[in-house]
Amino acid sequence: MPEDLETRTVMTPRTGTKICILIGLAFLVAAVYFYFVPVTGVRTDSGSVFGCGTAANPASSTFAKGTCYRVTDVEKYRALASAAIGILTIVLGAVMFGVDRRTETRRARHTEAYADRPRSADRRWDDEPRDRRQDDREDREDRDERDREARDRDDDRKHDRDDRDVVRTPRPRRSPRRDWDDDRD
Repeated sequence: MPEDLETRTVMTPRTGTKICILIGLAFLVAAVYFYFVPVTGVRTDSGSVFGCGTAANPASSTFAKGTCYRVTDVEKYRALASAAIGILTIVLGAVMFGVDRRTETRRARHTEAYADRPRSADRRWDDEPRDRRQDDREDREDRDERDREARDRDDDRKHDRDDRDVVRTPRPRRSPRRDWDDDRD
């Protein structure tokens, strides 16, 4: 009986499209920055710095409006321009560079065969017997016991080395060879 095959089309962006997406995302991040970061660059006549709010939440008091005038509007327009450039970069990059399309095939699933089975029956780990978990636990216990024994042996060796009273004498210093002195006599 021949196997039934399903096909699907997978689209992946090309390198140029990916680069345009990254550049566009950078512009979108800049747009969020311009829109939500407070404007603090306004100085009054006395020289102090005055906070004018953000493009999302401009200052609302009359004194603040008079001092800041439309500084937050400038940030709002920067945010809009940056967002527009980011979206335009992404769209134009996708149009200019495009995507690669490829077709993948796989065996078809017969829905009538799977209709009676619960979804968990497809999972591989549900088909394994529960005794396997007990076997894993025993293996872990054996491994832990071997590790404990190895640590005990290492500790015993260390204590044996510490218990020894070994006096180490320094190595005698070698005198340089003077063969040429013998020839002079």
